[in-house]
Amino acid sequence: MKHCPRCQETKKNEEFNKNKACSDGLQSYCRLCSKNKSAQIRREFKETCIDYLGGECWSCKGEFPVSVFDFHHLDPTQKDVEVSKLTFKPWEEVAVELDKCALLCSNCHRQAHIVER
Repeated sequence: MKHCPRCQETKKNEEFNKNKACSDGLQSYCRLCSKNKSAQIRREFKETCIDYLGGECWSCKGEFPVSVFDFHHLDPTQKDVEVSKLTFKPWEEVAVELDKCALLCSNCHRQAHIVER
């Protein structure tokens, strides 16, 4: 049994990911707390990126929930990496990639790819 300091619950060892660097061989936080924290970090990163690009769809000018937005590379040949892969990179690297993108809602993003064909 191990105590998770984030949720303040004592859980079975199987509910913790392994980590050889820790003295007991287990992560400090339980799997559920680790998963929730990672999801929060990814969401906050996407919110920051959306704000950087103006917060509305470049095409239809709609404002939507975070999950509806996509980052569309205007010139696919200039794409170095998917924006979502930059979550833990320095902001300067993120901004360079975002400057190559338009913020589109899901519908407009799909339409943009149909037009590109």
